[in-house]
Amino acid sequence: MKKIILILLLIPAQLMAQDRTVDEEALFSDDTTVIENRIQDNTQKDEMDSRSLGISGCITGAFLYAASDETALNSIDGGNSFRPYIVGDIYLDARMPGGYRGFGAFELVHDASVNGETSGEKQTAFSVKELFVDFNFKRHIYFRSGKQVLQWGQCYLWNPTDMINIENKSFLDKLENREGTYGIRMHIPFGTVVNIYGFAGMDRVDDIRDVSGAGKFEFLVINTEMAFSVWGRRGYKPVYGYDFSGRMLGIDIRGEASYSHGSNTVKVVNNAGLPVEEKDDDSDIFRACLNIGRDFDFGEKADRINVSIEFFYNGDGYKGNPLDDQVVTFYMYTGNLYEPNYISRYYAAFFITVKEFIISD
Repeated sequence: MKKIILILLLIPAQLMAQDRTVDEEALFSDDTTVIENRIQDNTQKDEMDSRSLGISGCITGAFLYAASDETALNSIDGGNSFRPYIVGDIYLDARMPGGYRGFGAFELVHDASVNGETSGEKQTAFSVKELFVDFNFKRHIYFRSGKQVLQWGQCYLWNPTDMINIENKSFLDKLENREGTYGIRMHIPFGTVVNIYGFAGMDRVDDIRDVSGAGKFEFLVINTEMAFSVWGRRGYKPVYGYDFSGRMLGIDIRGEASYSHGSNTVKVVNNAGLPVEEKDDDSDIFRACLNIGRDFDFGEKADRINVSIEFFYNGDGYKGNPLDDQVVTFYMYTGNLYEPNYISRYYAAFFITVKEFIISD
């Protein structure tokens, strides 16, 4: 299915913080990598001993138009669509001495294209994207408990090592924040060279035996950051991962790969006109992603433009195109089995990012 999508962003507005100004990039940037920890060592102690309450947020309006060509999916998605909507976000960040912190990200979406009287959908929806607390044991072991978005993997769009987050990254930079997953994260730092992470995932769990577990050992070799990881859950195949990030001749290189003996993905096949779910339990499944990018100065601003290309091999994808089969396609959509950008075996994407274009973001 081919789509032409146009997004217009209008009227971003910032809410003022109480007590102190809150840097939204700092709120949502991951502070758990080895290289970033090395930069933050000088200010970490002061921040952990401070007491503050920060409130920030933004309101953004957008119009989205999508046009589809003639495919079997037209009977499902209706072809062309127009969506005017507004997204409002509020971020609360409370910090206490000793490194204790509470954080919440709350979102309200008003979709003017939805007619609740006929479709049954909500025109205005409220959601909690993140809600967690940070605490530590004698500043040697750090914990984060609650609903949270984890930085797991190095690449921009595809993260084959990430089996934790419940929502994959989107190709379109959508206005809505990424949905967090519920669990407890543990972080044990050893200076600026080694980090150990653990995560117990508790989404969609009604038995303690169904809690998922993940671990990561991260280390620094010269100027290259590397990590080995593993993930497991009852009823699923364990997944082993490796990722790295570094810079060579001014070019940023990031990559990650995962392996499992057997698949954790359900596929749909057409069996004499009937859709049937299958899962490969015996094959070796490899997935890998490589991202190559570089920053450029522009308009007296350093690193204002970023250009990158990313390649993804999905050994867990379909060999052919399942969307050519109307029976399979309909079942995938209605059964919530369709994952954009994870259906096929091979993908590539090209990105150009311009900072402070029209607005200050």
